[in-house]
Amino acid sequence: MSVIQYQEEASDEEINIPKPPRLRVAFIGQTKSGKSYAADVLKQTYQARYTTAVTQCIAYKTSDEFIQHPKLFRSYSSDSHYIGYIQNRENEDSDLIVIDDLMYKTEAQYLRENGYTIVYLKTPWYVRLARLIQHDENKTHVPKTTVKWMTHSSEIALEKIPQEMWDHCIVDESEVKGLVDQLVGV
Repeated sequence: MSVIQYQEEASDEEINIPKPPRLRVAFIGQTKSGKSYAADVLKQTYQARYTTAVTQCIAYKTSDEFIQHPKLFRSYSSDSHYIGYIQNRENEDSDLIVIDDLMYKTEAQYLRENGYTIVYLKTPWYVRLARLIQHDENKTHVPKTTVKWMTHSSEIALEKIPQEMWDHCIVDESEVKGLVDQLVGV
């Protein structure tokens, strides 16, 4: 008579897979400051480090006629509208939640009160303008509506958000990876 023995599968701890920490990060900054880029780097780094992690990115996208002009939509909504948008989309079971487009002080206050790390991207205007021109390189001129976004009162107000409203400030794109590694624990 033969005896067949089955070996039990090793647990995550036994094979040294780190448990993903709960991380909530929101990026705030002006148009073309690099918020989406920073959010993508964070998500990719987190997923590479914690392969079993459940991640969620909340980007402000609207529907119907506003899909092409989300900032225009936000300029006609209240500064607390996005808070409701976030609340309706947050999945509390996610290990990582990244929000890539804060625009108002009230949004930052709400998220800080709810455990988010706020990262302010303070990209110089000439870098943002160069990105805008590169983004619209197929056009012969930068669209007037896009330039209006860059000078909208909500964009200007971001320059005046007090330093105590954010946890980290990035001025140059080269700083993104270092901060992401620090947040993720790499």
